[in-house]
Amino acid sequence: LFILKDFQSASPTRVDVVAGLTVPAGKTNAGQTLSSGTFLSPDLSYDGKTVVFAWSSGGSEKWQAKNRFHIFKVDIDGKNLVQLTDGNYDDIHPAWMPNGRIVFVSTRRGGYGRCHGRPVPSYTLYSMKSDGTDAIRLSHHETNEFHPSIANDGRIVYTRWDYIDRDFNAAHHLWLCNPDGSNPRAWGGNYAAPMDTMGAGPWTDGRYSSRRPFAEYYGRSIPGSATKFVATAGPHHGEAYGTLIIRDYSKV
Repeated sequence: LFILKDFQSASPTRVDVVAGLTVPAGKTNAGQTLSSGTFLSPDLSYDGKTVVFAWSSGGSEKWQAKNRFHIFKVDIDGKNLVQLTDGNYDDIHPAWMPNGRIVFVSTRRGGYGRCHGRPVPSYTLYSMKSDGTDAIRLSHHETNEFHPSIANDGRIVYTRWDYIDRDFNAAHHLWLCNPDGSNPRAWGGNYAAPMDTMGAGPWTDGRYSSRRPFAEYYGRSIPGSATKFVATAGPHHGEAYGTLIIRDYSKV
């Protein structure tokens, strides 16, 4: 976990935030050096002083307590490391909320995906207090949710894998919900154009030419805009990387 200082200069400085830090006592993998593990999705607090992130020991055995991802926070100077979650489930993709809580996704609901040919845990939205207490489920969705962040109006923007009345290739698209998880909606529509359960167009209303991606990951509000989001376009069954796109929800 690094901070890149003076990144616009000819000689930027790389600072290892967790150098020498270990998993706190009383937690799974207590004493293991953090730098030897795997990090996901760091997010900076609104005051710029604390980073929340997901960390795993990096082992290769799947769905074992010692190899699960859990959420930590640490000051940007490497002090006051706290492990916020623990247990035999994965907690990933944390993001600070304006009300001081942390939104994240977790397998602790106990659901499983439909599409794997074997039991694979599914991830849904949760939030907790900044000290790791009061973890509550925000979503009852049956499949996976990913990459929550905070929209400019305070709602949560995230990617949802929606299988309701869809074909096998759609859809992972951006959704928004209130901070308590209520009113989840795919404001831009949740179907890549133009597909239905019986095949593709072309359609006379122009949907085919829009060439909307099957998946939209890592949604983030664009500063100064109430309706525009930047995201990464990718495949439905594949990697969460690809082409940068902008979605504007003020347009039909």
